Amino acid sequence: MGELNLTTPKIISFLEKQKNIIIKNEINSALKKAYEFNTDLLGFGDIIYKQHPEKWKELENNWDQHWNELNVKIKVNSKIREVEMITKPLIPEKE
Repeated sequence: MGELNLTTPKIISFLEKQKNIIIKNEINSALKKAYEFNTDLLGFGDIIYKQHPEKWKELENNWDQHWNELNVKIKVNSKIREVEMITKPLIPEKE
């Protein structure tokens, strides 16, 4: 409810970048809490178990000590889709 046209590629790109930042911050926050409580609440152990079972055999007995030593890289690439459902602003843009 304003004069900003949310359907322009420039605005959509800006909103996607902002969305990516927010999502990344939320994931970082969850990871910090997991470290604080010393628990693998994000399931890294399950991923290692499924994708690298031989490595899991080495780590499983001491997983509580190893899990927070993981090098976690967070990459977010979200997209805003179906913008055709967004209508033009109620207040016309100022020229």
